[in-house]
Amino acid sequence: YFIFPIPWAGFASTLFLTQNLWLKDDLISATPRSFFYPIFLGFLYFLLRRSAVGIAIAIALAVGLVILIIQYPLQNLAFSVLSGTEAVKVAGIDYFSGRILGAPAVMLNLVVLAWFLGREMNGTVLLLSLICSLANILFDFIFIFQLHWGSGGAGLATALSQYLILIVGLSLAIVTVDWRHLPTAKTRFLEREKFASLFKFNGNLWIKNLTWTVVFSTFTIVGSTLGTTFIAENGLILDFAFLSLCIIRAIK
Repeated sequence: YFIFPIPWAGFASTLFLTQNLWLKDDLISATPRSFFYPIFLGFLYFLLRRSAVGIAIAIALAVGLVILIIQYPLQNLAFSVLSGTEAVKVAGIDYFSGRILGAPAVMLNLVVLAWFLGREMNGTVLLLSLICSLANILFDFIFIFQLHWGSGGAGLATALSQYLILIVGLSLAIVTVDWRHLPTAKTRFLEREKFASLFKFNGNLWIKNLTWTVVFSTFTIVGSTLGTTFIAENGLILDFAFLSLCIIRAIK
């Protein structure tokens, strides 16, 4: 009803869409591409209902699935830039293959964390970050030291920790949300002035984060040409640098 309010037209379009979808072999393949259609319909539904959170969730799921679909071209592109030893590339590919599985959870966590930050629930965000870090340490110990999965286990541990905090974050959001304010929030959705200021603020944050990413990536790429020892040392330096940046942001 919300997507197509004309009954007969809605029935006909649904029938034709269903027939067209089942002509595609990938619909029942359980691959990431097969989930695109219901997510797109969910995006249309929440768009027409003016639900900001629903739209953000649909976009996050779509982006996460796209990353999973194009993971092999991304992998080839990323490791074609690195010029390290063969052992480093193999370890990096193993880590990438495990880490990329958490892409949908990472995208959804951005929505969940943004929602908590927008409500000034900084303590909840800190709690989720702590849970993610502790879970990552625990999964690393199990996969690397107990199961001996190496760098692939490290990537899988990070992906699983993202799914864990996603479940915890959604649970906390459902418990803490005040459902009585939803009708009022819908009436204020898509206000042009507020959206303009929001995108301007987020644009500045995006430029800052892009600068960090470029600098850190360049540091890693240059270090990969010097061997595994230098990569490990550079990794520790980058961790300290990132921690310092987080402290500076917290002080500001």
